[in-house]
Amino acid sequence: MGSFRRSCRLAPEWHGPTRWPLPAITLWATPTALRFLAVLCAICWATGCEPPSAGRVSRPEKNAIAFIGAGQDDSLWPVLRAGAERYVAEFGVKGVHIEAPRRTSPMAQIALLDTLHGRGFRGACVQVNDARLMAPAIRRLCGQGLRVITMVHDAAEEVRHGFCGLNNAAIGQRLAEATAQALHNAGSVIVLHAGAEHDTFGDRLWAFREALSRHTRVRCYFWLDCQASASEAERLIRGHLERYPNLDAFVTLDDWPLRFLEGKPKLLPGSCKLITFGARPGNWRYLQDGTCAALVEADHRRTGYDALMLCDKAVQHQELIVNRIELPLVVVTTDSLDEFMVDWVAWSNPAG
Repeated sequence: MGSFRRSCRLAPEWHGPTRWPLPAITLWATPTALRFLAVLCAICWATGCEPPSAGRVSRPEKNAIAFIGAGQDDSLWPVLRAGAERYVAEFGVKGVHIEAPRRTSPMAQIALLDTLHGRGFRGACVQVNDARLMAPAIRRLCGQGLRVITMVHDAAEEVRHGFCGLNNAAIGQRLAEATAQALHNAGSVIVLHAGAEHDTFGDRLWAFREALSRHTRVRCYFWLDCQASASEAERLIRGHLERYPNLDAFVTLDDWPLRFLEGKPKLLPGSCKLITFGARPGNWRYLQDGTCAALVEADHRRTGYDALMLCDKAVQHQELIVNRIELPLVVVTTDSLDEFMVDWVAWSNPAG
């Protein structure tokens, strides 16, 4: 047959509330167009394709848990994520969603947390880097019915369901012990802190002060409040080092002065050493170059694993016999750094 052309007029039976008739629709069909349409329909039928449904939202599984890090660039995130993945693999847990903002930012993390209830999650494990900023977001999640486990640092302790992380009083005590050991129980120090009322570092200060008082031959010249500021900590150290060139050590209750040293002169030339908390990968070089005498750190091999375990039980309404897990501490020195580096790599491996 020759070319085929057919015109058909479609007139809808009802035009809705409008008073004007809808225009007629004219379809022109050719054999080529019909064959193309037939092939397209066959492909869709064979592959199970269907048109997207407007407004369709992917929902997590029942009792789904969000495992939320502070940021993908946080040096602890690979360790936390690996621990969670080990728990998922070991127990076959369904519906665990692991994510973190691309860059470490409390505001980005809070924005992510504020989406969890609307996405249907029943529980959340949340890495806390700034307790003061994160507490309101955690309270909102708990108020929406989510079971929340805080990780690393605690926040909103009165409402969250569990915690797996640091004991700041224990860190203060261990820093005092590491200081006495590094100085062979005799010497002079200057201590940098963040104030007795600080949400995170206040407990470290009073515990350090009490523990150091038992080492009577270790003299503290000054207790300096750097307000948890990296730049202020660096300024105080460089300024006081000029005035006290024979000082044996600076002790900082967190790694504030090490955070922005890239490309700057060595912080502590000579025999004066730094003792602080934070033996994460970015600080290993300061043990290697002699800036630090000791770094206190937590053993994080089970942090993500145990936090997810607590949350998994909480969303299933199982009784939590223990809802607070405090991490053991280690003191890393130049002598033990190689072993600690091997451990850190193992902690970051989900199969480790």
